[in-house]
Amino acid sequence: MQNIEDYLKGKDWTYSFDALEGSEYGFSWIMTKDLMIDPMTCPVLPRQFKIMVLAYAGGSGAEAFGNKAGWKKIGDYAASPDFLSAPDLPLHEASFLIYEPQVAPHLEAQVGSQQLYLHREIFEEELPLLSQTLAKLQAFLYLNTNYDYLLVTGGQTMSEIKHSEQFLSLPQQAKEKVLNRRDRQWRQFGPEVGPELCSEEDCGHKRIQLTSRCFMHQMRLQS
Repeated sequence: MQNIEDYLKGKDWTYSFDALEGSEYGFSWIMTKDLMIDPMTCPVLPRQFKIMVLAYAGGSGAEAFGNKAGWKKIGDYAASPDFLSAPDLPLHEASFLIYEPQVAPHLEAQVGSQQLYLHREIFEEELPLLSQTLAKLQAFLYLNTNYDYLLVTGGQTMSEIKHSEQFLSLPQQAKEKVLNRRDRQWRQFGPEVGPELCSEEDCGHKRIQLTSRCFMHQMRLQS
């Protein structure tokens, strides 16, 4: 069993990007439960672009953004004014499209009749259809963060995202998240105050204050 110092430094931890990836109709996708990047702050956006919020925090995009200055409602969706740089919008727990102003008349006229909702149980089967829909709409990018992180965009754009500083920093972000969680565990359960020994067989460590086990045996039990 590893010692507490190595555990708190994450010496046993290795990074693995667990994601579903694929491509069709000129679009590529990544779907993951891992930490992910914000495409709004990546250097891949068109020089000028619009955002259509499809859903937000369990409600419709129209409810959340339709009454904001410069925005307009399109059915249950909300279309933004033109942006020249990434806006400061709370787009977590949301699904939205990014598209260029020149395709706006076509996209905004057609979007209501297109299937942009993925059924969670069969999303893998529906991803090619979503890519086909985005190609028809001439959308630049689709992002859904409602239950997992799903990013769908053009193959070249996806390649640029994967080579971006944000994407390449994912291992460090993930490790920091693990170390922060372990630090909280240590502050909650440690140190090993005893005086009794850990109740696990052949363990010579003292127990922690809250249980009859030592710190590492308690962590093993919780993992």
